Amino acid sequence: MPNGLNAAPDKGASVHLVVLQHGLWGNPAHLRIVKEHLEAHLQPKSSTDSLQFVYSDVNVGYLTYDGVDVCGDRLVELVLQQGQVDKLSLIGYSLGGLMCRYAAGKLLALGYFEETEPMNFITIATPHLGSWRWVPGIVVGGGTKVMQL
Repeated sequence: MPNGLNAAPDKGASVHLVVLQHGLWGNPAHLRIVKEHLEAHLQPKSSTDSLQFVYSDVNVGYLTYDGVDVCGDRLVELVLQQGQVDKLSLIGYSLGGLMCRYAAGKLLALGYFEETEPMNFITIATPHLGSWRWVPGIVVGGGTKVMQL
């Protein structure tokens, strides 16, 4: 799946960049359906506006084990490589949502949003409050029985 922007916008066009970040062990194809639905249902406000998507391919597979901060830094670099955009939306699935949250904070600290308007921050099934602690011994027998506490 190619990474990068759609066709180059006309001069004077307003560019709205939408970055899609997959989750743990993921790859860019995991968010293809999200992009297809957004393209089908969203229309730019004017003919000079351009809605452009980029799949994050900087945190593929086992690279997600590097941690939210390292993956978020790579995502920031991906955003900065896209050049000047007028609007930015971040969409993250699962762990990708945490990477997007980190990247948004880092972009804010770098002053990125002084010239780029933040539009949407969307996370899907993202554990913003962490995850449940696994308690060994609760499920026994290959998951067929549950021990009573």
